[in-house]
Amino acid sequence: MRARLLTLAVSILFIGAAAAPAEPADFFPIKVGATWQYAAHDDKNTWVMTMLVSGTATIPGVPGPYFVTERLDVTGAPDAQRYQQANLIRVAQGSVYLYGGTDIRTGKKVEYLFFKEGPAGTEWSYFMLDGTRRFLKIADNPVQVKVPAGTFRGCLHYLDSLNGGFVVGKDVIAQTWVCPGVGAVKMIEYPRSDNPKAARVFELRSYKKP
Repeated sequence: MRARLLTLAVSILFIGAAAAPAEPADFFPIKVGATWQYAAHDDKNTWVMTMLVSGTATIPGVPGPYFVTERLDVTGAPDAQRYQQANLIRVAQGSVYLYGGTDIRTGKKVEYLFFKEGPAGTEWSYFMLDGTRRFLKIADNPVQVKVPAGTFRGCLHYLDSLNGGFVVGKDVIAQTWVCPGVGAVKMIEYPRSDNPKAARVFELRSYKKP
């Protein structure tokens, strides 16, 4: 379950200076054909993770259309693995929504508010279909981030938690840095929120706009 939650967290691509916020679309350059490639590592392996927008989809009963975002992780020795996942997301008025599926209790289709605009300190939460509650917080806005693809300014840094606390090394299960015109440039996943040493780090090394 924890691995699935973490993957959802990094399968979304995300407001600039408070005095003159950028257009929301600047932070969500999601178009069919867009591709991001990340240098990834944990305490055992290094590998490449690729994310791409492969198409669109419409689902009856929920707003749309959605973009199909795919993630592919290919790790090398000593623990070779290949992992792939796809998610459906949409961007509306500066917010990002993730399609969650159908609630078997009500028969209704559900989507989650994965991101919304706001200054540093903004917090929100949502419940997933399995009853898990996700808590998110904008930790810094704006912030500068340096990764292999370059140095990016005016970025947003947000934290993801399952218990409402936002202490790294205790509560946080993921961190994401998103920059205008690019999307997610750095992500850190914590398979164990209480063990930062086991973190998986992803840093943007290249990206392509259609």
